[in-house]
Amino acid sequence: MNEVIYSYTTEEVYNQIINKGIKYIAIDFDMTLISAHTRGCAFNPSEMVKHQHIQLINLIVLINNNKTLKVAITTFSSAPESIKDFLTIVLPNIDIPIVSGISRDKNNHIHQAFGIMSPKETLLIDDDTRNLMAAKDIGIHTMYCQIDKKDQKIYINVTNY
Repeated sequence: MNEVIYSYTTEEVYNQIINKGIKYIAIDFDMTLISAHTRGCAFNPSEMVKHQHIQLINLIVLINNNKTLKVAITTFSSAPESIKDFLTIVLPNIDIPIVSGISRDKNNHIHQAFGIMSPKETLLIDDDTRNLMAAKDIGIHTMYCQIDKKDQKIYINVTNY
């Protein structure tokens, strides 16, 4: 199977979310919202700021400004308080729910974050293809995301987004 990589600005990704009728956006933390892996352990939030993916941070700001959209961090990390502290630094005026735990079922985390929701109105942004395939299997839109800090574009390997 050939990979298809597309390059988008933050605004282009936001517009696609709107055009697809997506209302719920679940974003992974390690290797997605930040370009580091915390291994699920507590970390110094100030140290992680340098690893933030500013394009996804900006996407969260756009999503938050649209009151019909909901965003949550869904992670296997056992250190949600460190993630919360990190988010308070980079997004001080936005309260983002964090659903975490060692359960290896990202779909369960998505349901915990949003309650009853339509898979067709939901998007998972993640770096783990196993999570993306499991979400895709139940009809959730998926986006495997890589971010290039140099040109401020979001590189997306599109599955069914």
